[in-house]
Amino acid sequence: MRGPAGALGYLLFIPLYWWNPRRWTTGFLVTTSLLWALLTLGPAYVAWLALLVGGGWLALRAATRPSVETASRPAGPWRTVLMLLAIAYTLLLLWPQPLLPPVQQPLYFYLQWAGIGYIFLKLYHLVLDVSHGRLARPSPGTYAAYLLFAPTLRMGPIYRAGDFTEQLANRPACFQPADLPPAFGRILLGLIRWGAVMVLRERFPAEAVFGRPETLVGWELIAGIYAWPTAIFLWISGYADIAVGLGRLMGFRVPENFNYPWVATGLRDFWRRWHMTLGAWLRDFLYIPLGGNRRHVFVNFLITFGFCGLWHGLYPSYFAWGLSQAIGLYINRRWNEYWQGHRDRQSACYRWLRRWRLID
Repeated sequence: MRGPAGALGYLLFIPLYWWNPRRWTTGFLVTTSLLWALLTLGPAYVAWLALLVGGGWLALRAATRPSVETASRPAGPWRTVLMLLAIAYTLLLLWPQPLLPPVQQPLYFYLQWAGIGYIFLKLYHLVLDVSHGRLARPSPGTYAAYLLFAPTLRMGPIYRAGDFTEQLANRPACFQPADLPPAFGRILLGLIRWGAVMVLRERFPAEAVFGRPETLVGWELIAGIYAWPTAIFLWISGYADIAVGLGRLMGFRVPENFNYPWVATGLRDFWRRWHMTLGAWLRDFLYIPLGGNRRHVFVNFLITFGFCGLWHGLYPSYFAWGLSQAIGLYINRRWNEYWQGHRDRQSACYRWLRRWRLID
């Protein structure tokens, strides 16, 4: 129940959502999100979610409390966020293993699927934006509803707090029938994508493609290598489709997360199309604050995408993947700058290539 099906079941609560009095909306969202997590993830993971949400509220209050020196300066949001991260991973290491259900894959993966990783990103964004005055500090109910919003809890998309709170405050008084066709259309698309994942995984099992490639004929091995990235895309984008559809049924406009990433013309364009809310978060809350394109560009790429890799999993392979993205994006940037210089100068090389229609 950690994939699209884990979110789809929340459909059962949506009729009650519209029947529920409007003044109880935040309480309903928090209660039903935790209840569905309890039914599908188990009590240990729900306790984890509750601890992180509660700790996040304390961190938010501490980061937005006026300091002694001046009433306008935020009290160390970066330090507060780093402390929150340290507390989260300390709890992970000390958490009694018997309280967790037996898992076949590393525990980090299950924590990610339970929504821990996404809650941290939303907390980070919320603490920084509130402490810098870009957002008003939400009420405890709105804060908890934002972090635990069931359609996006497990695998995103990463809702921005300002968008969520505005839509929550402007919730329609009753269900809008015009939302029904597009909502169920997206849910159906998500289920189709999820079904395609099951077919690909059954036809090209990972243990054969990556563990015993010598047992496959040439075309099967090549097809399997391409099938698995496709399956990952279909699985995550299928979840996003279901999240968008569920949100639409509840009067929310969940942000889009994918825009045909396989038609990207380069790595930079790919990250504008793949997991768009994560890419926007990395840009706005890591890359630009580190200096962005103004200074230390290569180092900024390494830190930003090194974090991206570790956020996916605390393993050297994920960290190496993140660094590879950073190096590729930096090379892509320098390459574009190089050819932009040729265009600006209208160099002989540029004119010759353009004459032969080899470049634009």
